[in-house]
Amino acid sequence: MADIAGPIERRRLARLLAALPLAGCAADPPGPCRVEALAAVPLELAGGCPVVTASINGRPARMLVDTGAATVVINAASAPRLGLHRDPFRRRFALTGVGGSRLEDAVSVASLTIGQAGFIDPEIAGDHVVPLVPDLPRLGGGPPLDGVLGGDFLSRYDVELDLPRRRLGLYRLRECQAPPAAWTRHAALIPAEADGDTHRLLVPVRIGAAPLSAVFDTGSQLTVLAMALLPALGLEPTALQPLAAAHATGTDRRPLPLWTLRVPAMAVGPLRLRDVDLVVADFRVGADMLLGADMMARVRIWISYARRQIFLAPAARAVAWRLAGAVPEAR
Repeated sequence: MADIAGPIERRRLARLLAALPLAGCAADPPGPCRVEALAAVPLELAGGCPVVTASINGRPARMLVDTGAATVVINAASAPRLGLHRDPFRRRFALTGVGGSRLEDAVSVASLTIGQAGFIDPEIAGDHVVPLVPDLPRLGGGPPLDGVLGGDFLSRYDVELDLPRRRLGLYRLRECQAPPAAWTRHAALIPAEADGDTHRLLVPVRIGAAPLSAVFDTGSQLTVLAMALLPALGLEPTALQPLAAAHATGTDRRPLPLWTLRVPAMAVGPLRLRDVDLVVADFRVGADMLLGADMMARVRIWISYARRQIFLAPAARAVAWRLAGAVPEAR
């Protein structure tokens, strides 16, 4: 998650929509596939990132839906209002993100729910212990966040994010090999890999001839390339342009300066984009890039953690799709 300040113009969204191919028109696989809808709740967008109202210990909590975060975290300033208390055993968590790692205190959470979806580990009795952070950013200049919904919560479900319509859906799929065909019929499939035990998903990216990996990160306002990758791309730092009046805040609380870089072509899984403006920063998160919320503002997203699949579909019914030279009509 990064807090970005300053106006930034983006032209990549139209290119992304034009590049989306079909994932296929197959029917649902045979067998007792059952889709259980556990939550369908409204979203708000804070700086372009999805924010939802969850329930923590029965009290409303404004939470960032962050696929780039490994764990649920709680804002220290919100803990008293949510009835949360510091862990009596004084356990601490090592949090790693943009800017490095740091140790944080913990709080005990009795319940965290969205609709019927809960943060429940059947192997652990009693309260859950989650990190407490002192300085969650105000994304987009809005009110403070109460916390972050990270991968340890989200990965328990199939997640549907419809940013244009501002809606979040959480599902449990039983005996299913893929999401419902009604959803994926006009969607592009991006295969993903698990990023170790972080609950994050990595997607394949290619810039020029260089194969890269990117964290699929709804908690980052921008798509960001690591500066250390410039030599692999055959680029020098002199090719960068400073991004005026903008910075990202790293895990170590230091502001990270940002630069811009235009690349003539970039592929995200099967998607092919041209003349893409990227943000460059000196960061290390275990991947080469963060694929941020700016890439997702005009698409619907289905994330299947168990099957390591991400589907992107256009929000507008009238959008045409391109696949192998054919342009089928979206229905």
